[in-house]
Amino acid sequence: MNRIPGELLSSFFQALLPIPPRDFSPLPPGADRPEAIQSLRLVSKLWNEAVLETPFVWSYIELSAKDAELRRARQWLKRSKAAPLHIRMRFHSTDLQTTETRKAIEALWSEAYRWSTYIITAFLPVEAIQQQGWFKLVPPVPLPNLREAWIMGSEYSSFISELNAPRINILVELGVLTKIRLTSLPDLLSWKLEPPSRRMEWERLAQIVRASPKLAVLQFIKTRREDDTRDGEITEIMRGVTFPSLMGLIVSPGRTSFGFLEKLRAPGLEILVIEEYLSDVHIPIPPIESCPSLKRIRFSNNPRLSAVREGVSRMTAGELGRLIVDIEIRSFSRNPARETPETRKFQQHMKWLEETCLVNWIQV
Repeated sequence: MNRIPGELLSSFFQALLPIPPRDFSPLPPGADRPEAIQSLRLVSKLWNEAVLETPFVWSYIELSAKDAELRRARQWLKRSKAAPLHIRMRFHSTDLQTTETRKAIEALWSEAYRWSTYIITAFLPVEAIQQQGWFKLVPPVPLPNLREAWIMGSEYSSFISELNAPRINILVELGVLTKIRLTSLPDLLSWKLEPPSRRMEWERLAQIVRASPKLAVLQFIKTRREDDTRDGEITEIMRGVTFPSLMGLIVSPGRTSFGFLEKLRAPGLEILVIEEYLSDVHIPIPPIESCPSLKRIRFSNNPRLSAVREGVSRMTAGELGRLIVDIEIRSFSRNPARETPETRKFQQHMKWLEETCLVNWIQV
């Protein structure tokens, strides 16, 4: 063991301690990382020194109001040296009241120029936000090397500072609209957010799209919010807005209007994904004139087949002639163990769809 070169050991540590996937999981994915690191350090004196001298090992930092995480944050920050940082924060209720919490957050902010990925979940009462005026969902400093940001919180303008991240590729927003420096978006490739529900949100969407020439994937997350914007207003706001690099658009039917799809200008759009299609809410098909590359529509995440049939029935002959319809179904749905009225109806829907359009069944 002690004859393994230090460089090889460092590579070995990186393979054993990968950076956890980015998501909004309520359970910290790196909870067992401290114990895994300690196990490696206990192998031998050489391994202990190698672990301490491998900045990558210490570059993933989770922070909450827990005492253990507060103690680790500044120690790991120092040991990470100049390595790119991967930061995950989560705060609730009265978590920001202690001095130690503020010191740990500000220590991480002071190294924000090294951040590569950033995930934050922060649901705090209005009173807590007002009392802790220093806290921001986004660090109040530039993030010159940030590539990916996942931001979940409550929408209060004093709670958010401007996102200044000129190299960002992936942005996810949930429950919050981030203030974004529009010069920061030349490399934005993927954007996930709740659908706009007010005029100002549609205007924000239009502004960001204009500033994001490389945006390839846009996803609207399902929401319970009502869209109080009239279709005429949306058409006016989105008029002349082109998605030059958009290849995939993902929508989730809910209470939001998707009438803008009728005016969508995305010459490179190849696939429209409709998630959780459980009712016959009409989703317009983008026109061939402004979306000539659109060839597929996919109904994903266990759609209701009767709703899919209703949606397909509203398509024109021209639309059906140019589109492949992908439908995700569970394997046991297509081959049920026994016949029931529900399975017979399911088979009838399948037969109708196969006779009506070019359908591709995807078993999940």
